[in-house]
Amino acid sequence: MFLVTLATLTPLDGIPPIEIGFDFVDKIIHLIIFLVLTILSYFAYPNFNRWINLAWLVLFGLLIEVLQHSLPTGRSFDWYDWIFDIIGVVLAFAVCYYTGLLEGLKKKLDRLFL
Repeated sequence: MFLVTLATLTPLDGIPPIEIGFDFVDKIIHLIIFLVLTILSYFAYPNFNRWINLAWLVLFGLLIEVLQHSLPTGRSFDWYDWIFDIIGVVLAFAVCYYTGLLEGLKKKLDRLFL
């Protein structure tokens, strides 16, 4: 979480924009970051209440956008960034909690490290 906060609040002065040609690259990056962050939180706190975890991660995305607007970072609040943060959280939430896809991996990792 610290790395996400640091990366999203780092001033943009002197950092050249990435020209890839795809208009939504930034949004896809937001989605991927929050998808990975949600999956990591699932593994780090498997017994934590899933709804509180979901709410916290969604609010964390909003907090980042508010801080980007409030701090002199050269960044601004973008509703679409927050929407893609939420999409990443919800996708990971669905994978982690409803499909059970990661349960087998978690059990294997538990056996490996215990």
